[in-house]
Amino acid sequence: MTKRRSKGEGTIYQRKDKRWVGMYTVDTLEGTKRRAVYGKTKKEIRTKLTEAISNRDKGLVFDAGNLSVAEYLDRWLQGIEDSIGERTWKRHESIVRLHLKPAIGSTKLAVLSPLQVQSLYRAKSRTHLAPGSVKRIHTTLHKALKQAVRWQMIPRNPCDSVDAPKGYRGEIKPFDKEQVRVLLNTARESQPRLYALYVLGVTAGLRQSELIGLQWGELDLSGGRLTVKRSVFKGKVSTPKTARGSRTVKLTGLAVDALIRTSTGIVTFGYSPRATVRRLIAPTSTNTIGVDCWKMRGFRVHRFTLALGTLALPCC
Repeated sequence: MTKRRSKGEGTIYQRKDKRWVGMYTVDTLEGTKRRAVYGKTKKEIRTKLTEAISNRDKGLVFDAGNLSVAEYLDRWLQGIEDSIGERTWKRHESIVRLHLKPAIGSTKLAVLSPLQVQSLYRAKSRTHLAPGSVKRIHTTLHKALKQAVRWQMIPRNPCDSVDAPKGYRGEIKPFDKEQVRVLLNTARESQPRLYALYVLGVTAGLRQSELIGLQWGELDLSGGRLTVKRSVFKGKVSTPKTARGSRTVKLTGLAVDALIRTSTGIVTFGYSPRATVRRLIAPTSTNTIGVDCWKMRGFRVHRFTLALGTLALPCC
């Protein structure tokens, strides 16, 4: 005769579809609620039920309830919006909207399994997505579910039990000496007012948003250095995310010469030199300049910033 389970130890039964169910109760802020664990065998349910009740007795109440993955991700995005950078948040939102919700959004958060997560990565890897894009999907999902564990909505992060995408990126080949010369000569002839930005992009290793955010007060031409204090992205000015982002960069002779020529009005074509460069180097919005005003169409800034340290440029 099967021993009857005591009060508080939960209930085990088999459904008509042959799946086994373990029921137990937890005390939440909203009162006592019934929770369930599911499995294919009675032995599996006993193990899961014992673990769930043990967590309950330790005060680890995982209260995801009937919340779907899509509903949770919406709450997670709302909760982190004010604590991370705009670009980072938009990247997470885009990944959630385009990749996570369509694939696993209808799954209940409480039952999301490592196998489902691994299947998601496998499916995405077989599409046109680059390996780096698949890895970013993993990064976003892992971060979101890590927060769910901290909020005690789920006991563990399913992403911790899968093989994370490698995110291999093809090697970026920096411009060689001759390519840089062609670039700078073209910039000097076709976009002379922006020539100094091209030179800084080649020699200082700054990000595109950092270049646009530069102000004259951060340029020490006599000392041959500049200080990075801000970046501009889609009209929003922000400070660097880390202490390492705020840094002092040594200027090459080529960069100093280009900046002096710009500041003295040699390339301003009748505009007030300081006003012209103020609008040029410290706009209130990237739309004031437009990305294509100083970046050749189809041209990646990283290709020439990575040339830094590999070239023996004149006047350096």
